[in-house]
Amino acid sequence: MRENKWGNYVKVFVSYFIILIVYSVLFESGKKYIEVKIDNDLLPQLYLAIGRIFLGLSIWFLPDKLGIKIHFICKILIYIITMIPAFLFLDMLGLLD
Repeated sequence: MRENKWGNYVKVFVSYFIILIVYSVLFESGKKYIEVKIDNDLLPQLYLAIGRIFLGLSIWFLPDKLGIKIHFICKILIYIITMIPAFLFLDMLGLLD
């Protein structure tokens, strides 16, 4: 039982890691691209807001869709712990400014 529970936490960690990488590459970099190509102040902020909504909904619903039942506070803690290696990985690749 305990090994299965740790396996569930690892699955959530990996899925959050992938989500953070996708969010950072698509939405953060995309915002900068939109600011350069389109001279509009509202559109990049709207694009980033859509990305943040996607990020929040994925934190809330993805473990349930994968069939993993964990408490919401555990989801938040795993997400916070996942931020450190995800941003270190992006920094090593040179994708963070």
